[in-house]
Amino acid sequence: MSWTNEPGPPRPSAGMPPLPPIDDPLPVRPQGHGPVQPHGHGTAPSQQYGPAQLRPDQPPPAQPRPAEPSPEPSPEPSAPEHRPSGPADRVPSWGADLRRVAAYAATGVVIWTVILAVGRFSGLRANNGDLVYADSLLAGILVGVIGLMTPFLLVSTSRHDTGFRDRGLASLMLVGVPLTTALYTLGMLLWPVILGPRGAPGTVAAELNGDGRALLAAAMFLLASMTWCTATVLIMIKSVPMGALIAILPLLGEVFLFGIGGGTLFDGPASDAPVMLWTIAAGAGLVVMGIVAALLNRHEQRPRRASRAERRS
Repeated sequence: MSWTNEPGPPRPSAGMPPLPPIDDPLPVRPQGHGPVQPHGHGTAPSQQYGPAQLRPDQPPPAQPRPAEPSPEPSPEPSAPEHRPSGPADRVPSWGADLRRVAAYAATGVVIWTVILAVGRFSGLRANNGDLVYADSLLAGILVGVIGLMTPFLLVSTSRHDTGFRDRGLASLMLVGVPLTTALYTLGMLLWPVILGPRGAPGTVAAELNGDGRALLAAAMFLLASMTWCTATVLIMIKSVPMGALIAILPLLGEVFLFGIGGGTLFDGPASDAPVMLWTIAAGAGLVVMGIVAALLNRHEQRPRRASRAERRS
């Protein structure tokens, strides 16, 4: 018996039963077809199917499904940011603002009366170093300065409305300015006593507590100066920067008019003509101040109404 390199069935070992003959080779499973039925007999499953082949009772493997992108969670509506209210956000009530106006007026009455008394007894030093003593002319100039400065005293930089409220400003000014005028007029009743002999007899300054026309002329002059200056200051403060450019020339004109007019009135005789003149000026000033305040409030409330309408829609 000769040995060749041809493959053949393995020889049985001693003591082992002979293997059954193999009729057919291992079946080959074409790709893309179903499972292949075995052709041989007596072969073990591991010899009939390779590692990449499936058994007849094994289902085909499931194809991996592509991972679906997980939907992004919709953003929840965030609650409105709560900003702690500071001093600039606190707006006092209408009544509190009126009390503030009255308090400033009462303080101003005391301050200007003290200034007049110091000028009467000690003299006020001018820019050139000379002492100027209070008289009827200086009292009139002080009244003009009071009307010019009172609106500026109401300005408050610690409030977002700069001291002039966004709602009810017209009614506040129409009540507060005459109230301020009344308080200053009551304070001026002491001025003839303070001036003494330096108040020229027969003038408005000397007759404030003795002649009704003198007191009425002083009150109407003070009311006119306050109303016109308040209207100008409202335009300057509430309509920055364009309002400041528009109102600067009227304000300079008011400084000249009421400064000269106050000195002329208080150093002149009490008569019906100045009473009528300054009464007309005061009435016109009240109308103009009320219109300006109402228009400014309406202009400031328009964006707020639009924002509320957007939130409702």
